[in-house]
Amino acid sequence: MQISAVRRVEDKIRSLSAQLLAVEEDKELRPMLAELRDALRQHIERLRVRLSSYPIVVERRDRNGIPRRRRPREAYLIRTAPQAR
Repeated sequence: MQISAVRRVEDKIRSLSAQLLAVEEDKELRPMLAELRDALRQHIERLRVRLSSYPIVVERRDRNGIPRRRRPREAYLIRTAPQAR
């Protein structure tokens, strides 16, 4: 994963947060909150992927006999399309 991709998501989260604070009408909130939630979910998933290969976490799991998580390839792909709810 590239640092620029992480920064773009972080910038998007900051921008959406600032926009939410400036919103005056409630009807504008729902789509913005959904977009912020998706950006946060994307950011968290990227952090999980990065953390799962962090040496200290891997070493601790090996030392304690915890099997390494095997995740399907789809879990590493960041969803770009909005999910149906």
